[in-house]
Amino acid sequence: MKRRLAAWALMLAAALPAFAQGTYPDRPIRVVVPFGPGSGPDVLTRLIASKMQAELGQQMAIDNRAGAGGAIGTAFGRTLPADGYHLTMVGSPAVIAQEIRKEPGFDIFNDFVAIGAMTEFVNVMVVSSTVGANSVAEFVAEARRRPGQMNCASAGISTPGHLACETFKARHGVELLHVPFTSTPQALPALFSGEAHVAFFVAPEVLQHVQSGKLKALAMTRDVRWPPLPSTPLATQADVRLNVGGWIGLMAPVGTPPAIVSRLNAVLQNALRSPDVQEAAVRAGGAVLLGGPEKLREVAERERVEVKAAVAAARIEKQ
Repeated sequence: MKRRLAAWALMLAAALPAFAQGTYPDRPIRVVVPFGPGSGPDVLTRLIASKMQAELGQQMAIDNRAGAGGAIGTAFGRTLPADGYHLTMVGSPAVIAQEIRKEPGFDIFNDFVAIGAMTEFVNVMVVSSTVGANSVAEFVAEARRRPGQMNCASAGISTPGHLACETFKARHGVELLHVPFTSTPQALPALFSGEAHVAFFVAPEVLQHVQSGKLKALAMTRDVRWPPLPSTPLATQADVRLNVGGWIGLMAPVGTPPAIVSRLNAVLQNALRSPDVQEAAVRAGGAVLLGGPEKLREVAERERVEVKAAVAAARIEKQ
């Protein structure tokens, strides 16, 4: 009898993890997005979340916490319970923030566990139509003729555009004043008027303005072609000495049960394979990134190596 009871106890213990996983989720899941509504990362995350919630059978509620180049929302995400019902969209600005902010408020490599990468983005170097240069070489020559008189706009401190400004200055030997705004839409009028002269933004954010002639696209910031800008030179072709892009992924607070992480990743992969998600990723300036949690860790680690090199080259002091 004792042996039979012991056997039943073992069977019950073995079944509990499967049972717990089988009942997950049984209530809505909160997803913190550290950027404002309507931003590229927000739009993509909402679309992907809608696909995931259809499979999970529970709402995935988006909680926008914008500010400080994404640092505010990411720092908030690390404080949430590690129960599988609190997730955070984390992107490349979080890695940059850890390298150029004295107190970013988080460490994505230790405060979070990876669920999976979602998409990557390509950036483009644009100049105001008031600038005479039509190539990177011509812009560098003009900046050298006007040391300290030209401005580089960005969407804020610790954004990829900020890092690109500082890296471009260092690697091309030019003096540019970095002017941080709170978002790309706020920075664009300065470029249109000629108050700012150059910027490095995610390609879709400036596409219509390049097409209208308000801005000129001089180069992609990586050797990645984006179909809507087929004639814009790649980084190597234009000798723009940068390797700046972007990515977003899904993470959860450290301590989130592995079975839940595995379940969420499986559902995420199905969402990323959806044709409309893949099309949206291209429109947003990139492509989906398939793979398990290790893929996101690999992307983030590679970004950290690149950011450290760029920060050292530009001699950026932590702010």
